[in-house]
Amino acid sequence: MLAIVAMVTVSGCSSNSQQKLASEANELSSAGRSMGTSLAALKSAGFACSRNSRNPYDPSWPGADILCQRDRNYYVAATCIQRVFVSVDRKAGLIKSLDVPPPVCAGL
Repeated sequence: MLAIVAMVTVSGCSSNSQQKLASEANELSSAGRSMGTSLAALKSAGFACSRNSRNPYDPSWPGADILCQRDRNYYVAATCIQRVFVSVDRKAGLIKSLDVPPPVCAGL
């Protein structure tokens, strides 16, 4: 039983999961779109967005201006954190780029 739960947990954070997340993020926001509209769409999809701390010593933080993330719970005790790093052109009020890393999972 534990093996089945572990397999389901791992599949929830697989590369397929990352591809689905990237596809969803690009539907909600993409380069050239309005920053306000894009962030509102990400927030309505359950993401919490805040200013990125730009930690140069942490390679998982690409230096984006805004970090949007949400938790997804899978079955028994597994949670995956989905993140979207958003770079913006503040003068123009537009999205420059999105970076969608693989989900980070914790639990069984």
